[in-house]
Amino acid sequence: MTGLGWSDPQGAATVTILLRHGDTRLSPEHRFSGLSDVPLSADGARQVRAAAHRLACGAPIDAIVTSPLRRAAATAAIMRSDPMAMIRSTSRSAMGGSPSCPIA
Repeated sequence: MTGLGWSDPQGAATVTILLRHGDTRLSPEHRFSGLSDVPLSADGARQVRAAAHRLACGAPIDAIVTSPLRRAAATAAIMRSDPMAMIRSTSRSAMGGSPSCPIA
């Protein structure tokens, strides 16, 4: 056995937290924003601040990975209370449907 895999864990476990961006102006209408660059609404920013407050009680965040869309980047900026946290940009693949189409 090489020591790799699940049978011989070494070191502390990595904790991964997935957090979706807050609401946009399309959210109350139950519309999918897709790859359109819709910003956070005021309510969405409030939601993210509440999530940041809850997560501040845990371990420090070492890295934040976000898409370049404004709503995602704004969410990452609000979450980033530690100035040493890194924000990396990634683009997500299209999830089908056209921007602003209703969510089924």
